[in-house]
Amino acid sequence: KHKIFEVYIMIKLKDILKKEKLTEGKVNQSKVNQSFTKVIAFVRKESKKLNDDDLYALTQKLAKWFK
Repeated sequence: KHKIFEVYIMIKLKDILKKEKLTEGKVNQSKVNQSFTKVIAFVRKESKKLNDDDLYALTQKLAKWFK
């Protein structure tokens, strides 16, 4: 379940970057990767504390935020 959530976040972030048409020259990829890793680690840690129903509610809320 948690892996599906992580993949969903990664896909959404890639979609956002494509829509914004950011170029590699304008983005510090190292900082982006570090921040992404920290965010995913935090999401993993917090999601482990939730039961299935609460985790589902969290994923729905995050999905709305990414839209």
